[in-house]
Amino acid sequence: MFVIREWKNLITDLYADKWKISSWLCLFILTILFLIKNARLEDLKGTISIADAMDQFFSIYTFTFPLSPLFLLFVSIGVLPFFSLFRIIRYRSRSELFLALIARLFGISLCFTLLLLFFGYIISGIWCGNFVHYWDTTAGTPYIRYGDQIDLSSFSGIWMITRYFITSTLVFFFFSAAVSAIYLFLSNYIYSFIAVMSLIIMDRMMSNFYEFSILHDHLSLNLDQWLVPESFETTVFLFTGGTILLFSIIYVQMVKKDYSNGKIDENNVKKN
Repeated sequence: MFVIREWKNLITDLYADKWKISSWLCLFILTILFLIKNARLEDLKGTISIADAMDQFFSIYTFTFPLSPLFLLFVSIGVLPFFSLFRIIRYRSRSELFLALIARLFGISLCFTLLLLFFGYIISGIWCGNFVHYWDTTAGTPYIRYGDQIDLSSFSGIWMITRYFITSTLVFFFFSAAVSAIYLFLSNYIYSFIAVMSLIIMDRMMSNFYEFSILHDHLSLNLDQWLVPESFETTVFLFTGGTILLFSIIYVQMVKKDYSNGKIDENNVKKN
């Protein structure tokens, strides 16, 4: 199967750069520890459960920093080898190359989200001292804050994990498409990294100072945004539509791109 084959190639590329991926994993774990430590769970009222830690962990603030730069570093390890000239000639057409890129970016986003959920859940549970979920009970933080105004069934463990998973995957998929689109124009991943991070930070600043945001107001990951009607649906439609638009730009650029000059491969041609 085409997608499975591309994911196997992705795993091979990640495994080939042992030092990079090992260093990144260490940074990833340190980042999770930093986020949970700074959640200040001792300040929360009521019974502290793992959901309290996960709520602090999956917030609009952590997506700006440090998760976004950490994810873009992960994208660089998985995407740069893909644009090697020796890889490009393996594909029969530009359309197949484009589909392979989509499969790879989705695989990267999915992998990062699963790592985030897994290590976040384990470390959060250890930090809280238990793996008990109280949010769908009257002893949980949502009921303590809002009382009978909320429907506790909205905070079931299965639904929370599902929502975290879908939202995070879509957001990271959008970011991976954005940095790839800019990379195809600039042919330099460092510049692409800076450009995407600048846009994310600017969006965050606009949200803080002008109460206007394209991205951050629709992430719907923390407790307050879970209570906004249809916030999850808005997030899904917004980031799915944005990703489709970005991939349309990528397709046009990949069809027109002249790979024979090696510019898109300047970071990898010697390695591969």
